[in-house]
Amino acid sequence: MANEIMSLEGQLCGIPLAGPESFSQQQLDYLKAAMGIDETVLWTGEASGVNATMNLSEAYTNFERLRFVTYEGNPSIPYWWSEVCTNGTALYPSYVRTNSASAEVVGMWTLVSSNDNKTLTISVATLRTNGGTQGTNSGKIMKIVGIHRISGGN
Repeated sequence: MANEIMSLEGQLCGIPLAGPESFSQQQLDYLKAAMGIDETVLWTGEASGVNATMNLSEAYTNFERLRFVTYEGNPSIPYWWSEVCTNGTALYPSYVRTNSASAEVVGMWTLVSSNDNKTLTISVATLRTNGGTQGTNSGKIMKIVGIHRISGGN
């Protein structure tokens, strides 16, 4: 008996041998959702200007909120913006930066959704400064990420 306890098998008995690397994808997805850290890339590319279209891999309404990765002028300096998803037909991502004249610049889009919530089309691209001037948004949407899955699946 003493030899069994001292043996390698005896030492490993009752010790969990599996870590997170042995979990199934379903178990990992459940854990991520339970912890609120699940993220799914829905679209990547470069969209700017009116009528630009983004075809998502699944409906954005499957997620609690979205993260839009955007940039203006220099893609190596991205701006992140999260939007709360609704079952409505429009989303309003935006970004804020300060230019060299210390004026706050806000780039804003209005995105209109298809009926199945899988295609977003830019209907308005506006640029405003704190001085009230308005022009065309020169920013680009680079990525859309769904955060915290609430329904659906891939």
